Amino acid sequence: MDIRYILQILFPYLIMLYAVDCLLLVRMSHLRFTSRFRGDFNLRRAGFYLAGLLPGSWVIHSQTNSLFATARGLYFRQFPADDRRANFHDEYTFIDFDDLGDIRYDDHRVKVNRKWTVRMSSPAAARQAVRSVRKLVDLAQSDRKEEILAALARSMDPEAVRTVIDTGREKLYWLRALSTLLFINVMIVLPFALVYRPMTLFLGTLVSIIAANYLIVLTLALAAHWNIFMDDVSGRSHMILHLILLPVSAMHPVSMLTRELLSGFDHLAAAAVLAPGTLPSLVREELLRITFSRTGSEPKDYELYWNLREDAVRDLCMKAGLNPVDLLEKQGVANNKDESNCPMCGAGYRAGFDTCSDCGIALAAPRIR
Repeated sequence: MDIRYILQILFPYLIMLYAVDCLLLVRMSHLRFTSRFRGDFNLRRAGFYLAGLLPGSWVIHSQTNSLFATARGLYFRQFPADDRRANFHDEYTFIDFDDLGDIRYDDHRVKVNRKWTVRMSSPAAARQAVRSVRKLVDLAQSDRKEEILAALARSMDPEAVRTVIDTGREKLYWLRALSTLLFINVMIVLPFALVYRPMTLFLGTLVSIIAANYLIVLTLALAAHWNIFMDDVSGRSHMILHLILLPVSAMHPVSMLTRELLSGFDHLAAAAVLAPGTLPSLVREELLRITFSRTGSEPKDYELYWNLREDAVRDLCMKAGLNPVDLLEKQGVANNKDESNCPMCGAGYRAGFDTCSDCGIALAAPRIR
């Protein structure tokens, strides 16, 4: 059968598969940073998006607090919650370190005592969480506060984020170049050869070039993953299997390799470097969430953790040149028709409502400009 005819039949399906492979699902409490053509990033919250359409596109996973440790034990949410909501104590399950018999990771999930499961933003985030908890378990309770402080400082360091990003760009340079060449051959040169009849004579050669290009990309992706995530054998196997079973994904492998790049960092530190325009609103949300998470009736270790986190967020603001007081002053101005508004998100409500449907906190008298 004529190779040109076969490729003409298959090409629309190839385009469809590529589009499906670029679909990105962001779950509640998870965040994604997706690169744009000019090199900066968009922040994506819960929903469906197209990401990684271009061969050099980056997709970086992050999330808000679904799991954290205090000096006394482990707090976690079993079910995802809106990342804009306050972190109410009664929404978390607590396990004392003395009762923590087993904690392990399985792909995206952290399993606690073989009974509870917490879904993290990526396998690397799950591994990082388990290692951090195990480290705290091995420490005396009096030493755990210092370790938590150190961990918060490391996760909120924008300079460290910038170093990881720059190193990643260097290690992914050749993979990006060769995957771009593959993209051009498949998405531009191949359809031109199918439409322009004189090029039919070279279709066999072009297919051979594309096949060779694909094998080179496969090899470079394996090498890049080894250099960046040396200990992640499972992730490497999943990536190679994905590239083999869905060859069109070899046209944008960079997005697969960047997903877990910042798994050890807080979403605010990632935003400070990748999408600085979103940082003021994210910091404002975080400071308000911390404020309304402390009602005074929760355990002391729970309150202490949010105090320490607030200090870390304010330190990040100083590094980013932001004033937390000014950010909080910009919050929540209602219009004249509102009977009350949410002091956290600023949404206005008519008479008959006493709780914000988004944030779950009590409404207050509106601030009128």
